[in-house]
Amino acid sequence: MGCGASRDSGDWVKVKTTGGATIVVHKDTLKPKASAAAVAKAKEERAAQAALAAQAAQAAQAAAAVECVPVPPPPPPPGGADAPSPSPAPAPPPAVTRLGVTLRGLRRIRQRLREFFGEERYSKVSTSEVNAEWVQVVTRDRRVRLAEAPELMDPADVGTPLYFISGMGACST
Repeated sequence: MGCGASRDSGDWVKVKTTGGATIVVHKDTLKPKASAAAVAKAKEERAAQAALAAQAAQAAQAAAAVECVPVPPPPPPPGGADAPSPSPAPAPPPAVTRLGVTLRGLRRIRQRLREFFGEERYSKVSTSEVNAEWVQVVTRDRRVRLAEAPELMDPADVGTPLYFISGMGACST
């Protein structure tokens, strides 16, 4: 029967269709009838939307009717028409882009972290915990990036990277 109700439960009603046929439907499938006020409000909203659309169409027609005045082309660049226009020099890359860490440097940091957290905790520590409990603490006094602290990272292990490899820190907070 559907809807978990039997025909005898009172949840079924007879309804006349617009074609004149009488059908039996479950009461939960019926849409409530709109009140006269709701019908009037919907008509007003449709009329207001139609008026706005008409105003927009009139504005578009008025804009299309504006006379177009040709604008003269810009003057040729100095040195003749065939000379390339000078382009501004690109901005230098941020200094942080020159702070790549070698694999050797990463392995050394990993060893320091193992010693700091201990083997058992190291296997479970999150990126956020490493940052809060170690990186921020050891760099606090000088307020530098880890790669900029020579007492923590050998300067030979820091330089302009050839590759960019990112960990999944956001996945293990």
